[in-house]
Amino acid sequence: MARAIAIPPQFFIHNNFSGSESGNVISINGLAIPLASIKDIKACVESAHRGLAQWAAFNPHQRTDILYQMARCMELHAAVISEQLKSVGISSLKNVLKTLINFHYSLCGWPGKLETLLSSVNAISQKHVCYTIPEPVGCIAVLPDISTSFLELWTKSLTLLCSGNAVIVCVPVQFANAVRCLCEQLLLGKLPAGLLNIVFINGTLLFDKIASHRGIDALMCDFVPQDNVISLMAEHQMRLLPWDKNSDFETLQTSVQYKTIWTPMDLFQPLSNASY
Repeated sequence: MARAIAIPPQFFIHNNFSGSESGNVISINGLAIPLASIKDIKACVESAHRGLAQWAAFNPHQRTDILYQMARCMELHAAVISEQLKSVGISSLKNVLKTLINFHYSLCGWPGKLETLLSSVNAISQKHVCYTIPEPVGCIAVLPDISTSFLELWTKSLTLLCSGNAVIVCVPVQFANAVRCLCEQLLLGKLPAGLLNIVFINGTLLFDKIASHRGIDALMCDFVPQDNVISLMAEHQMRLLPWDKNSDFETLQTSVQYKTIWTPMDLFQPLSNASY
C-alpha cells in the first residue's frame, strides 16, 4: 500500500535532496522549510549545465521513454501524491491529481514531433540548401507569482524540460511538501540528474540575483519583472520567455531557439568522375 513520505521538504539539486547552503529556514505549521540563497542558485546552475549535455545527446525516443516512465510513476503512486497534496491544502485535489497525470502522459509524444513541426527548408536564390532547426534555449529559471497555482507551476516546468532544456524551479514555500513528493517520482522515473532542479523561495528577494547570473540563459516569469530585473537581464543578454496560460504548445515553441544551416548544393551532387 502506498504511504505518504515522512521526510521533511528539501531542495532537489542534481537528483539529490539537500538543505540550504546558508542554513536559512522558515517554519510553516511547525515544519522547517529551507530557503534558497545565491549559493543554492549557483549549485542549481552548475547542475543544470552538467545535465544539459546528457539530455542533448538523447534521441527523441529516449526522451519519450523517460517522460513516459515519469507519467507511469505518478499514476502508480497516486495515493502518495494525494496525501502530500492534502497536506498543503490544495483545493480540488481529485481534479488536480488527474490533470497532473494526464499532463505527464500528454508530454510523451512531443519530443519526436517538435523538430518535425518547427523545422523548415527555406527558399533561397543561391546554390545552397538552407534549413532551420529548433534547439533548446539551455538553462531556464522559472519564477512564479504569488498567485501562481501549484498545477500551473509544475506543468510549465515540465513543458520546458520536454523541449530539451534544463530547468531551475523557484517554488513558493507553501508548495514545498507536495513538490518533495513529486521529486520522489522523478527519481523513480529515472530522470537524468541536473535536468530539473528545485529550490524554495519566500517572496521575490532572489529574483534580481537570478536575473544577473551569467549561467542562466532565460527566465520564465508569471509576472511583469521590475525595471531593475529587466535591466539586469538586458545586461547579461538573458531572454524573457512569455508565460502562456492558455497553450502548452506555445510554451514549447518559445522555449526553443532556431539554428539556420547553409549547405552548398555541390555536396548533394554525385561525383562526375566517380567509379562504381
